[in-house]
Amino acid sequence: MEMAGIENIADIEMRVEVRDPDSYDLILDPVLSTIQTSVSGSYEQTLPEDGDVVLEQDGVKITYLGYDMDGFFWSGNVFLYRKQQ
Repeated sequence: MEMAGIENIADIEMRVEVRDPDSYDLILDPVLSTIQTSVSGSYEQTLPEDGDVVLEQDGVKITYLGYDMDGFFWSGNVFLYRKQQ
């Protein structure tokens, strides 16, 4: 979150679905849940100004913010910011 410049969390959206681990068949329909924190509705997230735009088309903008190699064993993390316009 630090690399993306996020200091406050206003809203969290998550999609949960349950699938069979062997067949990957959907067991329960996806559910979208939203959690609103105490700053929800009164806070506007500032957008990262650094980074390289890697895609901008059809109302979607993806910006590459960087990477680190402190991820899981034999892997790293790539940081992207996606904005739906």
